[in-house]
Amino acid sequence: MNRIATLWRSRRFRFVGLAVLTAGALVVAGAWVVRLEEEWRFASVQLGMSEDEVLEVMGKPPGDYGPAGARYGRSMWLG
Repeated sequence: MNRIATLWRSRRFRFVGLAVLTAGALVVAGAWVVRLEEEWRFASVQLGMSEDEVLEVMGKPPGDYGPAGARYGRSMWLG
């Protein structure tokens, strides 16, 4: 038990521990903000809206946004 107490008193150990906790908190907060933004977008869609209005609220529709003529899949990685 004395070794753990000595280690905790180390300034470097406390700094690294605080940095890890801060980074974890920032990741959780960022994920929470992204989720709130998505919920806000979905809540903004109302019945009777045109497709253009929905796309304006939601952003780009799902699709392929890669460069024209790009090949994706196994052959791309095998050469």
